[in-house]
Amino acid sequence: MRIKRRHLNNLIESLLNEVGLGVGMDPTGSTMPAGIKRSEYNQLKDASSDPHNILAVLSAIDPTLASDIADAILYYIEGYPEEAALVLALSAGGLGAGALAVKLGKGFKAAGKNADEAAEMAEDLAEKAIKKSKSMLDLEKQLEYLSNHDPGIKSAIRSGHFVKVDLPAPAHGLSKPDVPNITARVGQVVTYGTEGARRSTSIKDEYNAMQQIHKLLPNNSVKPIKVGKANIDGRQVDYLVMKKFESGSTLNDIDLKNLSVEELKSMKDQITHIGEKLKSAGITHGDLQSKNMWYQDGKVIVFDPAGLREGERLVQHKKRADSKKLNSLIRSIDIALNEK
Repeated sequence: MRIKRRHLNNLIESLLNEVGLGVGMDPTGSTMPAGIKRSEYNQLKDASSDPHNILAVLSAIDPTLASDIADAILYYIEGYPEEAALVLALSAGGLGAGALAVKLGKGFKAAGKNADEAAEMAEDLAEKAIKKSKSMLDLEKQLEYLSNHDPGIKSAIRSGHFVKVDLPAPAHGLSKPDVPNITARVGQVVTYGTEGARRSTSIKDEYNAMQQIHKLLPNNSVKPIKVGKANIDGRQVDYLVMKKFESGSTLNDIDLKNLSVEELKSMKDQITHIGEKLKSAGITHGDLQSKNMWYQDGKVIVFDPAGLREGERLVQHKKRADSKKLNSLIRSIDIALNEK
């Protein structure tokens, strides 16, 4: 079931009032939302005609709770309750089932559901989100168990590799479990296929994307080793083994001012090369931001692709195209070079 545009407008406008601002809609001194400028607040008046404009303004005010509730309601209505629950599990799960159900109920009504339908859907989604939130508390214990007991994962770690397991971690990468040399797959990457159908990517999708990128950029991408299956809690889960970074950090954690002119020029050349090679080959990384690019011994290394298949694009309105993210990185390097 696809949500109608007018219901999407109603949903987001309702959340702006109910969730996003949290202090009412009167922008007077004491009730002006913290961290928002009056000029930004005034944009709300101009956003009512287009849901994408509303979401853009809303994300500047509250980048987690309000927009996540909107995303979750859309996922749920379109038949993806587990994805909806995962979106809410961390950012809104802390509200408690009752408070969360109230906010969801108003959102479902704004999205065109009658009172009974809205209440039923809100209660179901709130329970799913709270349950998933509680299960995430056990995520670290599950990873510790796998690293100590599963033969394939134990062998990979002892060989000096890094393992990623398809035990979905909290949305947006928050609260990652701290277990050496192993991690859970963060969030759910949801895509639109060539025919408009939604799906969630898998560890296998990520492995296939890594293989394509590494074949194209052997010196500027992480090397995938293999995929396998592990058993935990009576179920099978997929895992991915990849080459481990021995040193360095993400580009996001590097202060460009501390690099030399030669290092900055080399970094810029490598990022440009990465973008050109991916574009010419028609390969989409899907999340080519500074947090997913490693810098080690003067090399820029791409990792953590979204796992898109041919013809797919990301659903999330917050995601920008890879080319825009690379251009933003290059501009930052140019600024650092100009300051030398």
